[in-house]
This record gives sequence, structure tokens and C-alpha cells, in this order.
Amino acid sequence: MRPQMQLVQNQIHSPYSSVPSSHLDNQLRHQLREEPIPTLMKTFSGYENELSPELFVPMLPYFKQIELPEGQIIWRRGDQPDGLYVVAAGVMRATYTWDNSDSVSESMVAGTLAGELTGLAGMPRNADVMAEKASVLWKLSNEDWALFKKERPTLAHRFVELVLKGATEQSTPLPTRL
Repeated sequence: MRPQMQLVQNQIHSPYSSVPSSHLDNQLRHQLREEPIPTLMKTFSGYENELSPELFVPMLPYFKQIELPEGQIIWRRGDQPDGLYVVAAGVMRATYTWDNSDSVSESMVAGTLAGELTGLAGMPRNADVMAEKASVLWKLSNEDWALFKKERPTLAHRFVELVLKGATEQSTPLPTRL
């Protein structure tokens, strides 16, 4: 366990702790507004009505912020994954190319997951991804993901459930979402 987060994590009421949220102190209230919690809430709140920012507080030490200038390539198709990303600001561009087919591109804005399926599955990347505009991302590296699963297996399982809900929603054709 990373000691700098232990005190505050033990003060959270959720399925992963034992103290009611009415006992939240100012430090925890501040943490609930600290990135990447607002970005994670933006990313996942559309998939569950009762999602609480308190769920994400124990995840803070595992995510690292990275800033990318416009045009920076973050990975290429076929690269081994180095983790998964959540777009906090800016615009990322993913370009998918298949044999005997035209390429397809999509823009990813704040609140979008990037590389989540290949990252969690340990499969080669299936697209070229670059910063279309200067961007800020939150990265959950392979190493931090392994530590997260070891230190907080129940919460890691819950996180995978949220990621899969998001991936399922993103893969649903537009007419069925209307």
C-alpha cells in the first residue's frame, strides 16, 4: 500500500471501506475534486446512475498525468500496450487501418477512454493514436495496473466492470443509442 494515501483512503465509506461518508474531512473533500476524479466521473457516470466520486479516491496514486503537444504520437498499430489512458483535456486522434480497407479515424475528447481493451488484454495496439491538439491524459500504466490489482483486487474488478460498460457503449451502433 502506498502510505501517502492510506490515511485518507481509510476514511471513505463505500463497499471498499468501513467509515461513513459523513466523517469526510476537508482533505478528503479536496481529494474528491482532485484530478483525475472529475475526469473519471465524466468518463463513467453515463454508465451508472449511482456512481460516486468516492469510488475513485483509492485509485489516485495509480494514475499519472501526462501532457502531449499537438502532433505527438502516443502509440502505433502493433505496439505492445503500456497501459490505458483517460483523456482529460484536448483532442486525441485514433486511426484504424485494416487490410484491403480504407482507414477510419475518430477524435477522442475529455472523458474518453483510450487503449482500454488492448491495455487490459495485453494485446497489440489496433490503431495509431496521436494528439490532434495539445492534450492532457491520465495514464494507468501496466505496472501501476498490476500493483492496483494486487493491492486492491475488489476495486480493480469494479474498475474493469466500468471499463467494459464503457467499451460496450462505445461499440454500440449510433441508431441503437438514439
